[in-house]
Amino acid sequence: MLNISNTTRKFPRMIYDTFVTSSAGTKISEQYVTSKNITVNAPGENKVRDHNGLTYVSIGGTKATIVLPCLTTSVRVGLVQGTAAKATVRFIDEYSLQRAIVIPSKITPGGVYYVEYSGAASVISIEVEWPMGVEAGLVDIIFVVDDMEETAAEDDATMASIETMASIDETTCSGIVFAETSILSGNTDDLNAARRFIAGVAYKRNGTGTAKPKIPSESDLANPITKAIWENCKTAAKSAANDDVGTCKHFVIWYSDDNGNTPSKFPKEIKDPWPYTQIDKIKQSWGPFKMPFPPIFTEFNEIAMQPLDLLNREINNIYVITYCGVA
Repeated sequence: MLNISNTTRKFPRMIYDTFVTSSAGTKISEQYVTSKNITVNAPGENKVRDHNGLTYVSIGGTKATIVLPCLTTSVRVGLVQGTAAKATVRFIDEYSLQRAIVIPSKITPGGVYYVEYSGAASVISIEVEWPMGVEAGLVDIIFVVDDMEETAAEDDATMASIETMASIDETTCSGIVFAETSILSGNTDDLNAARRFIAGVAYKRNGTGTAKPKIPSESDLANPITKAIWENCKTAAKSAANDDVGTCKHFVIWYSDDNGNTPSKFPKEIKDPWPYTQIDKIKQSWGPFKMPFPPIFTEFNEIAMQPLDLLNREINNIYVITYCGVA
């Protein structure tokens, strides 16, 4: 799925973090830093609480300021409060200018609700203010960053290194499967099968023509969801070690409105048509899967994330589509 050209590429990625840094009952200082270097400033007596299985940082005052470690154009914050009184959430850029203000309209007391920003302007901090007397707290956050830039020379060196290997190892294969599929969910049996197929393609192509491997760090694996996905990718790589995909060495992860028979052109057409317009070469597909962002082709044709509505526009017609015998 790679088309290498002499340009600089960006690889947007999604970062998830929880505001909870210790066990229930623990007092939290007015200023603290999360595992992903997010700074929280919340004057008052703050404490980690657990209510009906939901763990969050209870804010003792009426305000909390969340400072991200980098700029983002898309962020979602999970909040909780004891009443339906409306909070005010401001999204601030690096020059301390307010880029958006949100007053949530749908709040379920005692449950998580999400407030989000997505726009052309980057923001660096989020200010949350609750009405006086409202018990409220911070749950989690997810945001998109574009800080993974690499030059063509670096990319070519990486690919050349892979090409000189006798064959990619199981860990590298697992990393490729993770890079291609980590944001897919749903339809577990099909997803496991698709991951095994992608692993088979990675072995067949010796790691070329696929997404570059992404191995999650120890801090990434502290998230149980990430850990479960990684384990599934490792299982796929192990299971596919002796598979032979034959001539089926191409695939695309894309929208399909006809149950995976062909990739759709709406709401977005694949940027580079070759070989994905050769629908007579499509032999199998798996899905449908969900994805929190629409798929886009970077200049590497890798699956990636596009900053937009994180909560209300989840995509649910994504398929892994196989092409065999592509010229």
